[in-house]
Amino acid sequence: MKCLWISALLSFLLVGLAYGAAVDEKSLGYDGGANAHPHNLSSLNTGGVGSIHAPAGGETQICKFCHTPHGAASRPLWNRPDPVGPSGDGSFPLYGGSSLVIDDAGVVGDSQYGQNPYPNGASRMCMSCHDGVTAIGEVVSEAAELANLSMSGEGTIDLSVSHPISFVYNSTVAGLINAQKNDGGTDTYQLPGSNALLDGQSRMQCNTCHNPHLDTRDEGGTYNLPMWRKYSGVENDDYEWTCQQCHVGGPTSAGIFWGSPTINDQHDLIP
Repeated sequence: MKCLWISALLSFLLVGLAYGAAVDEKSLGYDGGANAHPHNLSSLNTGGVGSIHAPAGGETQICKFCHTPHGAASRPLWNRPDPVGPSGDGSFPLYGGSSLVIDDAGVVGDSQYGQNPYPNGASRMCMSCHDGVTAIGEVVSEAAELANLSMSGEGTIDLSVSHPISFVYNSTVAGLINAQKNDGGTDTYQLPGSNALLDGQSRMQCNTCHNPHLDTRDEGGTYNLPMWRKYSGVENDDYEWTCQQCHVGGPTSAGIFWGSPTINDQHDLIP
C-alpha cells in the first residue's frame, strides 16, 4: 500500500512539473491563451481584423470549442456535430471529381477513397468547422457564444481542389498506383517511413500534414505553412520533406502530379 501511495505521489508531482513547464509559443495555450492562434476561438484571442473568436467578456475556455470531457459526440471527447458540408447533406466533393486522381478500379477499391462516410476519421472532424457551412460555435455540449459565426472564406476548405484525404495508403495501393500511373516511367510513389503520417486505419488524413494545436504560420510572412506538422522553421524544407514521404523524385516527377496541376486559392499546386 505504501509503495502504491508513493507511486501516486510521484505521478502527481511529475504531472505538476509538466503543467508548469514552458509552453511552446506556437501552442493554443501559450501565454494563458492570450495569443492569435487561429484555433483559439475564445475571447482571449488577441488576433486582429479577420480573426474569429468569442467577443470580449465572452467564453474564455479554449478547448471546449472542439472538445468536451462529458457528453461528447460519436468521436472521443469531440464536442462538434457532424459537418453539414457544401451540399447540406453531409457529403463532400472528391478532388477533381476523383477520375483525375484515381481511374483504376483496383486502386479505388483498395484505397476506399470516397466511400461513405467521406471524409472520415480526423478529416471529418476538421471539416466540422472548415466546411464553411457549420457554425464554428455550434457545439454538442455547453453551446458557446459563436453560434452565429461561420468560417471565413479563407478557412473554408474545398475538397474538390485539395489534396485527396481519407484514403487507405498501404503497400497494395502504392503498388497499384505505380503500376498504372498515367505517364509511365519508374516507380515514383513510396510508403512513408516510421513517421506516423497515416492514421490507425492506414489512411491519409488532414493531420497527416497539419497539427491543429500548433500555429506555425508567422505574422511576418516568412513561414506560410499553416499548422504544419513537420516544423523546422525553414518553409521550403518542411514542405518538400512532407511531400517526399510519399512522392519521390522532386517537383517534376511523375509521382508528384497525377494529371495536369491546377492553381487555386486553397491548397495551391505549384508545378
